[in-house]
Amino acid sequence: MQLTQDTPRLHPVRRRAAWHYAWWAAVGACAGLGMVSLLTIGIFLLAAAILLAYVGLRLGALRDAVLLAAVAGAGLPLLYVAWLNREGPGTVCHTSGSTTSCTELWAPWPWAVAGAGIVLAAVLLIVLLNRRQH
Repeated sequence: MQLTQDTPRLHPVRRRAAWHYAWWAAVGACAGLGMVSLLTIGIFLLAAAILLAYVGLRLGALRDAVLLAAVAGAGLPLLYVAWLNREGPGTVCHTSGSTTSCTELWAPWPWAVAGAGIVLAAVLLIVLLNRRQH
């Protein structure tokens, strides 16, 4: 395949920018999950988020709209909590062999709405800022 003037080329900055978005989404997801699980493993996840943010800054992965990816990543743990409580609200019992275990679950909808709202708002702002730059 020959490249002509009409053939679209993938600019190297575009590839790097996609990597930056994924990096900062991971930072946001670690920070969000760390906040949700602060009483258990949250402190370790917050430390991982700080480390990832430091490495991202050192690698030059900071651009205009990229930090919004961290906001989108922070919405992902809320969606995860909604998924874990998908059978709620109320007491849910499961039987396995001769044992029965019951768990009190929260309503998943507030978590799902908050998580989806955060992710969608951040993605929409990223798209709008990228269109404005081009």
